[in-house]
Amino acid sequence: MGNMSSTLIVNCTLISGGRRAGRASVLVRNGVIVEAGERVAPPVGAAVFDAAGLFVSPGLIDVHTHGAGGGWNFSTDVDEILKVARAMARHGITAFCPTTVSLPPNETKKAVAAIRKAMERQPGAADFDDAAGRTPGEGARILGVNLEGPFISPEKPGAHFPLNIRKIDRDEIAAIVEAAGGRIRIFTLAPELDGAIELIETLSKRGTVVSLGHTNAASAQTDEAAARGATLVTHLFNATRKIHQRDPGLAVRAMLHPDLFVELIADGGHVHPDMLRLVARVKSRDRIILVTDSIAPAGEGDGKFIVWGREAEVKNGAVTLPDGTIAGSVLTLERAVMNMSRFTGLAIEETAAMASQNPAVLLKIDSKTGTIEPGKAADIAVFDADFTCFATFIGGTLVYEKPR
Repeated sequence: MGNMSSTLIVNCTLISGGRRAGRASVLVRNGVIVEAGERVAPPVGAAVFDAAGLFVSPGLIDVHTHGAGGGWNFSTDVDEILKVARAMARHGITAFCPTTVSLPPNETKKAVAAIRKAMERQPGAADFDDAAGRTPGEGARILGVNLEGPFISPEKPGAHFPLNIRKIDRDEIAAIVEAAGGRIRIFTLAPELDGAIELIETLSKRGTVVSLGHTNAASAQTDEAAARGATLVTHLFNATRKIHQRDPGLAVRAMLHPDLFVELIADGGHVHPDMLRLVARVKSRDRIILVTDSIAPAGEGDGKFIVWGREAEVKNGAVTLPDGTIAGSVLTLERAVMNMSRFTGLAIEETAAMASQNPAVLLKIDSKTGTIEPGKAADIAVFDADFTCFATFIGGTLVYEKPR
């Protein structure tokens, strides 16, 4: 449809902000949502997109993804990161935070510098001031770096290469921030490390989202980190201390803490469906964020791949190292939304908000995206009954449409 000045999406079931409305329409003008609801008058000359009764949702936002579509998000090749951005759009994802892993110091700086350069190829995208000026080749908006490691617990490495995990070093962190051009959006660390609490306070005051992950933190350490400014927990239950009735640790405290957001990987493997149901009952639903933790083979089928320098196998939707360690996922975010609905019994509009509105609130961009409301960016995804992506609009531009 190109960069039409006005587009009217008609005949849709609108799901936004945890609510559903049937027989709705959405009017977009110059990349911005103008009107949405049951009685939207079509302006003269507007292009019409018939949603044929399908779900129309805010574009999904993946705040934790290492790659997809055969590309890595911590590659030093800018074109490879943009390849991931294009792959994201095919799944209804309109924005994402490319996520690193624990790498040697120079490699970490190169990785974040490449993400910065990829963002420079999308002028205005992260600030949502590009209006309708985007081109389909750019893919999903790159919002900034999610730095996962190397400042994590050596006791909880997950699939991170242990030799690359290291102590907090303020000089190294300053060099990473400089290489990223100040575009570190999320900073994942273990709060029990020496100097971590002070670092959490410094980063949060700068506006960086501090996430607690790959950690052996106890309940009290979790509370202290939250009091100093941490707002997120990285892939809840994964790479944290096991739950014990006399030592519940970070995972239980995160579920009970009213202010902490928690990431969930809803593929049925990283977290058992019973645990997903537990979180849905205990945790405020506006503090649950669905993520993929996806790696380059996501969307590429089964097979053996090199993951972070080590051979891994993708089989039946799971990614494992030779020793059985889970090494990221091949989950896509729209599947996470559907899985969370099926596993928990929540309505699809509720779980869709966990992948659109909630991450927007976390990143403090909810005034610009995350729901379908007048004045917000026309980042919109169309899904069928099984929540397979049918079409994706970014800044009012149709960047993906499934063959009808």
